Amino acid sequence: MPKLFPEPVCQLPGEYGFVAAVLATPLDDLPKLVYADWLDEHSDPRGTFLRVWLAARNAGKSLPKPYKTLSKCWLSVMGFTLDDWLVKQGNPAWAEAVRATAEPCLVVRAIPLEDGETVPTGGSKMGGLPDLHPDDEWPLATYDDQDGQAAFIAQWNLTELAVSPCAAKLPNQGLLSFFIDLVPVWGESEDGSYELMFTRDVMEVDEREPENLHEESSLPACRVEFREWLSIPDYRSPVLQKVLSKPLIANYCGKHFKYPRAKGSHAILGHAQPIVRYPTLLGSRKTRSLLTQFGPDEVLRLAAADGGTWYFMIPDADLKKGEFGGVHMDFDTW
Repeated sequence: MPKLFPEPVCQLPGEYGFVAAVLATPLDDLPKLVYADWLDEHSDPRGTFLRVWLAARNAGKSLPKPYKTLSKCWLSVMGFTLDDWLVKQGNPAWAEAVRATAEPCLVVRAIPLEDGETVPTGGSKMGGLPDLHPDDEWPLATYDDQDGQAAFIAQWNLTELAVSPCAAKLPNQGLLSFFIDLVPVWGESEDGSYELMFTRDVMEVDEREPENLHEESSLPACRVEFREWLSIPDYRSPVLQKVLSKPLIANYCGKHFKYPRAKGSHAILGHAQPIVRYPTLLGSRKTRSLLTQFGPDEVLRLAAADGGTWYFMIPDADLKKGEFGGVHMDFDTW
């Protein structure tokens, strides 16, 4: 069976805590050195690479070339990919601020199901049919002033995600399901309605057939792959604007688009990657973080209004409590 995490950052039993400590203190080398000691004890060559990299960076020397066996995901989550990119930018004045505000995320790639292939009930997937609790109704949409059903975009099994330190901000169990009314978006008339469903007991869900689903809202069934990555803020991010002056933000603008990213059109957590405007709820004073971002995807047949992107933003306080009732969806396009 295909793996949800083809390149898992945590490869050894007991590794999760060390990686989580590294992510919690991005500007502190001590957790990385403690992690390197632990890797050495387990005869893992990643420990040596960590030491050589940190020593070279702190001495202002050229960074080492990664071993071919090192996972790109591990290099990104550790911060090496970011350091290497910053060196190529000439270590600009905004480098430390970007290091400090970088956030872990899961980059998601949709892969069509082959003949006879299925996703286990309650498992993470995109398109196809949702797995719903018997008490829950398929969210509604409006087709030519008549009620129909919204497009099922994706569902994330939080227990599956919990193996990654990059998903540590999420609860470790439950099912998050995303529905969007795509018809207004296809017609470029408005953003479309949406609904996020959170089911705590995944054991009680079952696949649900639609009763009235518009053909434009029927997306092909896909399995998913997750890649752990370190995301950097957009130049319009409120987080970055709090710590950088306008001239430095102007210098950063444009360069961040060339930062290496994992293959995948969608993301869970991390920094939103806006097209025109940063996704925020107008008039709200609540600080919001990205919960999930859905971008254009030919495989999923998700490509509206010149490559628009959907952003599900969650208040930081709700994310800390594992509550999803205050999630707001924003749509952005050219």
